[in-house]
Order: sequence, then C-alpha cells, then structure tokens
Amino acid sequence: MRRDKNKLLTNSEHFGRYAITPIFLPLVLIAIAVGSYYYLSIHEFFPLWISYIYIALKIFIALVIIIGSAKTIIMPLVTVIIGLLLIFTSQVHNITLISNADAWQIIFLGVFGFVISLLVKW
Repeated sequence: MRRDKNKLLTNSEHFGRYAITPIFLPLVLIAIAVGSYYYLSIHEFFPLWISYIYIALKIFIALVIIIGSAKTIIMPLVTVIIGLLLIFTSQVHNITLISNADAWQIIFLGVFGFVISLLVKW
C-alpha cells in the first residue's frame, strides 16, 4: 500500500484535520450530560449534592472537549463560537443561560483545545 505524502487533510485513515464527523458524539454526550443536570436541578433531586454534580459536569465537559480537540480542529472552533454566543445572549438580549464566568471558561477551554489540536496534528 502506498501512503499519501501530503498529510494536509488526511492525518488518519478515516478523519482529517478539518473533519466534522468526530464532533457529533462529543456534542451528543455533552447535551445528554447537561440535560440530565438540568433535569436533576429543576426537579430538585439531590439538593445537597447539586453543586458537586455541577462541578463534575464542568470537568466532564472539559475532558470531552479536550479529547474532541485532539481528533479535529473543528471542536475548539465550535467551543469558542458557543462561548461567544453565550456571552452575546447574556449581554445583548439579557438571556442568561449560564454565567459569564462559565462562558469565559468555555472560551478559554476552546483556545486551549485549539493549542492541543495544533500540537497533536502538526
């Protein structure tokens, strides 16, 4: 078998640097985790542990984003865009989905994921 010498778009056998398909599973996992947290929070299950569950959720999201960033460069870009949209809706439309500090953490995580993606892919 002959290997491709130009690895600009083909870093692995199935996915390239700019592949979109590797971000679907991490986004579904994040959506399930956030939905479960809000379900527990709204119905007041585990009221004494909800802050610990929130911290565990943030750690889970960070790990999923970092692992997704190692696979493709699109994941950190999506993360930064989501963080900017959360700050935009909070400041302009006064719709606070999460706190501004958490939105800035998401943006920082996206930038960190971008650096991870560059280190892994190049």
